[in-house]
Amino acid sequence: RLADFNIATEINKTKEDYLFLDCSSISVPEFERCFPKIKKKCESLGLNITNEGIPVTPAAHFICGGIKTDICGKTSIPNLYACGECANTGLNGANRLASNSLLESLVFAHQCAIDTIEDIEMDIEICNNVFDENKKHFYPQEKIKEKSVEIRKMMSKNVGVFTNNKLLNQASLFMKKMEKDILEIQQNFKVSIALYQLINMVMVSNVIIKQSLERKENKGVFSNTDLK
Repeated sequence: RLADFNIATEINKTKEDYLFLDCSSISVPEFERCFPKIKKKCESLGLNITNEGIPVTPAAHFICGGIKTDICGKTSIPNLYACGECANTGLNGANRLASNSLLESLVFAHQCAIDTIEDIEMDIEICNNVFDENKKHFYPQEKIKEKSVEIRKMMSKNVGVFTNNKLLNQASLFMKKMEKDILEIQQNFKVSIALYQLINMVMVSNVIIKQSLERKENKGVFSNTDLK
């Protein structure tokens, strides 16, 4: 989105890790009423919003409105649903706007959940994996978390607001290695929800990286400095 693009541009110019958001024009009572969680978070970090700016940096918007869905959040791939920033439901154009958050989180999340309950049956392969007597243990949760953090760091660093072909290729090689590691885990451990979430992270990351490498123009929040 434009705000993140502008923030990233200034961070690149200044070589700083973040910019400061000036909220001094908002009274403390008004700020607390409108943004209670942000105020609480700032206080927990030792930030005084009355005389200090709030450090901000771009959030990751990897897929903005790129996945077409129907009114229930269904995509063209069986059993795959999309809602939120990644979805193009046809109601708000092809990009996620700040004003449609409520619509996505309340309406389409509900639609996806209801349709999922009615239509999707548990995959037999998943059941067989979970109850496979030859696999005695689940892969440790803390190791899954470590790998998910590695993926987030790689995607934020190499596939963020500004990128280039070198960074994208580095990310692609990283994900291929991660795929091999996860395949080995699947062969030796029972699956879990957390492990499937990790598998999904790698799959989606690979698609984003592949699409980014194939793009020949800069558009929206995508900016490859190797392209004109």
